[in-house]
Amino acid sequence: MPSFQDNVVAICQAELQTFKDGKRKETEAAVYQRVGEYWAAVPVPGFDGRTVLKDSKGKPYRPAWSAAFVSYVVTQAGAGAKFKTTKAHCHYVEAARAAAAAGANKAYHAADPYSAVPAVGDIVVAGREYAEQLTYKQAELAYMADGFYPSHGDFVVSVDAQKRELVVVGGNVGDSVATKRLALSPSGRLLDRKDGNKVLPWLALLRCQL
Repeated sequence: MPSFQDNVVAICQAELQTFKDGKRKETEAAVYQRVGEYWAAVPVPGFDGRTVLKDSKGKPYRPAWSAAFVSYVVTQAGAGAKFKTTKAHCHYVEAARAAAAAGANKAYHAADPYSAVPAVGDIVVAGREYAEQLTYKQAELAYMADGFYPSHGDFVVSVDAQKRELVVVGGNVGDSVATKRLALSPSGRLLDRKDGNKVLPWLALLRCQL
């Protein structure tokens, strides 16, 4: 019987194939309804890859669905009630932080991203926008203060210790489902990420418990 981690990888690979690893975009006829299936896992009914909303100033935008993708994959992989499905990554990160502190039987326990070696099935999380510099501890404080911080999570689908490299898969990456390659230290841990000339910390590592 496939493990939960095996299921996560298989589902991510299937979604990558559907989106041609970033080549098909969310509004295209072939995939926009697939994005709706991700939203249904949250659940947010009625949304899909062509959904357009308006912000407080009346400016139209398409809602980010990367956390819906995570919710879909984990649900399809068999986590059931052991994972907090949500439309924002910070909510499942903080649920996993609380699960780790309590030793709870949940799909993921959150950890400092530099404290452990990532493994297949884990989720690596980065802060975005005003939260791009947040560390693991700072994110906890930000959530306690505001109940939110912008972030993004990707699934680890392979680890190459010799190349010191992770391959991760995420949703709403360039308006698609796509892979990224992340460098590892000689000990197999995450290195700080780079965005142009900026060197930024990872926010959290969610370690698979199933």
